Order: sequence, then C-alpha cells, then structure tokens
Amino acid sequence: MKIPALYQVGEELAKIGRPVCPGKGLHDKQQQVFDSIVSKTPDEHTFVIGGSFGGGKSFGALTILNTLALRYPGSRFVVIRETSRSCRESVYMDFKNYFKPYCERVLYENTNPDAVYHNGSVIHFRGENLKDDPALDQWKSFGCTGFFIEQLENISERFYEIAVARTGRWKQTGSPEFVLASVNPTPEWPIHRFWQRHQNGTLPDSIKYIPMHITENPSLSEKSGYMSRFDDMDEVMKRAFLDGDWSVMLQDEFGQLFPNEWINQAVERHKAIDSFNDITSIGVDIARGGNDETSFAIRSDHHIKEIISYPGIDTPDGKQLIQHLMDVAPSFKGSIIMDLIGVGSSPYDVARELWGERVLGFNAGGKTNGRTDNSVWGFANLKAHIYWHFRERLNPKNENPIAIPDDPLFLADLRSVRFKIRGDKIQIDSKEDMRKKLGRSPDRAEAAIISYYPEIRNSFDLSQLILGG
Repeated sequence: MKIPALYQVGEELAKIGRPVCPGKGLHDKQQQVFDSIVSKTPDEHTFVIGGSFGGGKSFGALTILNTLALRYPGSRFVVIRETSRSCRESVYMDFKNYFKPYCERVLYENTNPDAVYHNGSVIHFRGENLKDDPALDQWKSFGCTGFFIEQLENISERFYEIAVARTGRWKQTGSPEFVLASVNPTPEWPIHRFWQRHQNGTLPDSIKYIPMHITENPSLSEKSGYMSRFDDMDEVMKRAFLDGDWSVMLQDEFGQLFPNEWINQAVERHKAIDSFNDITSIGVDIARGGNDETSFAIRSDHHIKEIISYPGIDTPDGKQLIQHLMDVAPSFKGSIIMDLIGVGSSPYDVARELWGERVLGFNAGGKTNGRTDNSVWGFANLKAHIYWHFRERLNPKNENPIAIPDDPLFLADLRSVRFKIRGDKIQIDSKEDMRKKLGRSPDRAEAAIISYYPEIRNSFDLSQLILGG
C-alpha cells in the first residue's frame, strides 16, 4: 500500500518531537500543554486544560494525540465525551476535518468512529454513556495508551478515576501514558478536585492544571467580530465563560438564569408604564392538584401586564378553566398558549373547540433548532429555548426590554430558575427541581414565559407541535 506523502511528512515531524497539525501550528499555550505531556515524569498522569471558551483546548489536544499516534506505532488513544452521539457530532468531526489526511482510514463500528494509522496506531471516539451503562462496565477492563476527555464537567468523577486506572493498560509503545482533559468553568466536581486545589497550591504532583484563555488563541481572538458574540452576556457569565474565572462558580447567584438586577429593572419599567395596549397573548399554566395554582399571564405588546392566579381546586376541569379565562379577557382576540404537560391536554382540547388555531399547545419537552441570539449555544429542549428567549427579552441591553409586574411569588419563581450548559446546549431546571427549591410549583413564571411562545415557533421542530382536535 502506498503511504501518502503528508503522512510521511507528519511521521518525520513527530519523530523529532514537533507537533503535527494543519495550519500555522499551535499557539504558545497549546505548545505548553504539548511539551508538558511529551516530557512528563513517570509520576504525572493527568493534565487538565481549563479556562474560557475559545482558548483552543480541543484542537491542541487532538494535535497531541495525532502526533503521538504517528510517532509511536501501535499506540491506542481514546477520545471521550458525555455520549457517543455528542462525540461523533463534535470532536470527531473536528478531527476528521483537520487530521484525516494523516490517517490510513477512518471507519465506523456500531456508529463509533475509529481513526486508524498506517503504523497500527488507532484513536477511538466514544461516549461515557452513563445513562446506558450506569456501572461503567464497558470501561473496567479497557486498556489504552491515553485518554482525551473533552468537557470533563459533563463526565462523572467515577469515569475519570477509571480512566486514570486504565491508562497504560496497553502494550508498551514508548508513548507517554496520560489522561488529558479539557474543562470549561463549571460548578460541577472539577472545580473542587482541580481548580481550587490549583489555586491554593494543594494539587498533587501527579496532576497538572494549565489555564487557557481565548486571548491566547490568535485564530479566534483576532477574528473580526468573534468577541462581540459575547457582548450581551451578563457580567457573571462573561467572567465565567469568556474570562475563564472559576471563582464566580462559588457565588450563590451563578447559574441563576434571570439576574436579580435585570428583574429589578424590569419591575421598575413596569411601574413607569401609565397604560398598556391591547392584550397580545395569554400564557396559561394549569394546576396539577395539591397546592398548585392555575395562572394566566396577560401579555401586552412585549410586556407582562399582570398575572392572575386561581387555586387549583377552582379549576377542576377544562370547562371551569375556560370560564375563568373568559372572565379574565372576555373580548380578547390574540393567542392563548397552554402548557400541555400533566393535565393540560383536556382544557386545551376544550379551548381549541372554542377558539380554534388561536390556541397553541406548549410541549416543554419538544425539540428545537433554535440558538441563542449570539449563536453560541443551542437548547436541550423547547423549555430551555423559551426560558432563554425570555431572558434575552429581559436583558436591559435589548432594544425593547420587557417590563414585569411586582408580584412577589412571580419574582421568586424567576429568581429560583437555574441553568446548566451541557456540551453546546443550554439546559433548564425541571419543574420538579424548581418545586423542591420553592416548596411549591412555579406556576406564575411558567405562564408568563410561555406567553412569548409565538415569537419562537418558527425555530423548533414542527413534528413536536401538538395541534389537538
């Protein structure tokens, strides 16, 4: 078999200790990580690259694997992400775009890609897949030369420990044996195991933490307009994800979807409005029994005019709920958005019979193709999309930021909402999680937020739309 010239060039560069990658090579901090692994001591086993988005953590890590695979025949490396799918659709695609020419072939086995080299080295692309394998049995007898774990914050600490134990359980090829991990600022376990100990000088000699910042990555920091994508973030998020400041993760407000100051300003805007225009839409969150409320959020233009709530016992069925809705807005001609989860479908069907297509069903678990205004993140489901859309409408930097009423329960609902970033998707607390924090259901916030559903309908998977009838 004829070996491609690019592979041969890469192999020669690898043999003399040069990183093998396309383009202009590694930036200084990526080179530092490369040098640390190539010259590692026998006691060092883990290298954690932490910091802001866009620092070039993943490209640097893939360059290291590609170089060592070329230099040491028969080596076996594994790239890990939270799931097989996320690994295939992200880091594997990056590898394929940049490094495929150095490989003999790239193949799939049961949807898991492998990059195979002419010298017998291989790089596997896999998922932890904790939901499918909660005991992590597939990894307990697995041996390899080294791991690269991308987005360690989304991986279990138990898997990391297994990776450390299984590293080097492969034939001796002369390659350094290590666990390399990239991690974004996160309140999850890595902040305590790595960042805090790095900060206070108690990190063991076997682990090296290397911070990386977007300003150290010239391919992005010098790219026209890239940094402006983060302009609309609140200051807490900027410090975490743009500046790579882990300390904000330890603040109580971190992960709060709606910043307190934004909420306070929105209330003041509401107080300054002398009169509201006609009703635009009504969001309806239907009681599920117990102490739940049925709440109607009355939206005027892009503001929440008021929230009207009834004890759940007062809306035992669809007909009674519709009567309350008619009392709230007898001559209303706009959209009515109803939460369909739980007992919402029966009232929805009654409402559809009366008002037809003006009634929209909101399915929180539906899929969405939407992204944040700055195009940085997607959403885990339709609930995350509509909640984030409400956040963007609440942002004081928005051209027309919304106003909200000074309703103590509603404001408490908003302040209780937390979010996480899993991979490239935003995930919002479930209603049950919020119920545990509040001691009640966040009915008023749910009604207000889904009243904005008509603004994002074109962004989600239409197969998730429930038409009723």
